[in-house]
Amino acid sequence: MTIQLTIGTGITIGTGIVIGNTTGPVAGVDGTFGYDEMSPPVVAGTQLEDSGATVNDPIGFTINNPIAASGPGYSHGTGLVFLAPTSSNSTFLNTLTGPGYYNISLGAGSTATNVTAYINNNSPLIMYMSEGLTYPFTFNYPFTINPTPLSFLTINSSDFNQVHAYGVAGTSWNGFNWVVPAGGNTYSDYLRLNGASPAAASAIVNFFQTYGLDTTGDTGYVFQARFGNDIGLFRAGYDTSNSRLFLSPIDSTSTAWSTNGADPTTIPTMAGTYTFPIELTLWTPITNSQNSWC
Repeated sequence: MTIQLTIGTGITIGTGIVIGNTTGPVAGVDGTFGYDEMSPPVVAGTQLEDSGATVNDPIGFTINNPIAASGPGYSHGTGLVFLAPTSSNSTFLNTLTGPGYYNISLGAGSTATNVTAYINNNSPLIMYMSEGLTYPFTFNYPFTINPTPLSFLTINSSDFNQVHAYGVAGTSWNGFNWVVPAGGNTYSDYLRLNGASPAAASAIVNFFQTYGLDTTGDTGYVFQARFGNDIGLFRAGYDTSNSRLFLSPIDSTSTAWSTNGADPTTIPTMAGTYTFPIELTLWTPITNSQNSWC
């Protein structure tokens, strides 16, 4: 028997009531977050750190500026905050193992359906979408977090015998902070860390080899990075023959870095101050920029 329901003029169907078959995740449950959990109305500069974001309540929003005006090298323009997670999602967040990069699925109509984000805090939920996306970028609800964090490699400057900063005038290393001025590229601007300790060398080689990365010729690969309380993209390479690591911060507002095998002289560096330890998470798909450093 077929049952037909007719909705008459003046009758309103309330929020949360769904008629007909539904597919896909339901917002507010087990790691799937929706509009209401951002404590609407969503405001650019409040729940969205990009003060110039385009808000399209209740469907989603567009981040227009991934690099906030707070200072070069600081990726605060991609931050999102969910102020009012449901009890189900509060429980889910407490199961996450800690700060780190996670795979995130986005709702229909988003610029891409699968991305990565750095989850910095779980009460409330604060996460930073990857700088490596092409901005402007539209995010539509719901957001679903894969609870398995992506692997990362921790780099401590103290694990190396020598650290040298190379680059344009004003580049410096004071034993704690690495200052990178504007105007350079990932071929000429880099930090070279020589003489890794046996434990550090083993950890680096194992991490690189897990992903099939070359460790014999300083080949540069793109990584997502966390330094201090900030995130960004880095070019990094390791040479086992000298136990040395190379690092260069990437200006993600230029798309030059995203071409596999790109000439590093074409990839501008991101000016800023970089504080150790630095956590490196491999960018996927694997992207290299040759094996040359100045």
